[in-house]
Amino acid sequence: MVKSTFERLCDKSPILFLDCDGVLFATNDAMCEILNKKYDVRHKGCEVTNWNYDDLYPVTEKEIDELFESKEFFRKVKFVKGAKRFLTKYRDKTIIITKGSRLNYARKRIYFDKAGFSDIPIIPLDFKLSKGIINMKGCVFVDDCTVNLKESNAKWKIMFMEYSDGRDRSWQQNWRGDRLYRW
Repeated sequence: MVKSTFERLCDKSPILFLDCDGVLFATNDAMCEILNKKYDVRHKGCEVTNWNYDDLYPVTEKEIDELFESKEFFRKVKFVKGAKRFLTKYRDKTIIITKGSRLNYARKRIYFDKAGFSDIPIIPLDFKLSKGIINMKGCVFVDDCTVNLKESNAKWKIMFMEYSDGRDRSWQQNWRGDRLYRW
């Protein structure tokens, strides 16, 4: 089997810092499933272009924050295709970095534990904090947000593209670096 360039980078890197929502979790698919039911519409996760879902639904930020904390979200959310295999292969050098509320983090920790990844550390950050406060020097950092990648001191910064449709979402604008389209 031929190793991909990305896997060779992962083998070189002492630590792999991975974002959760939109990178390991198919977050938009889960959110659309919940919001479609609430608003009696039929949107797909790939249609989302604004991080707060107001491009498709008449929602407030408070509503979205509550959904990200809800048990319903964690019942609906699934891993992005291939993410579990990747986590299993690189579990000994992976650290997950995620932004959210305390309740959102607690539910993420439980989700990863139940999925068999209780050994993978998670660094939870408040929304107001930059992921750039984490020292990632010499490491790989995979995120789906331009701001997070630009603020990082990681050696290899890679934009994860949850959807391979050629469209940048609002949170991915102006990224000129490497992109990863699948695990």
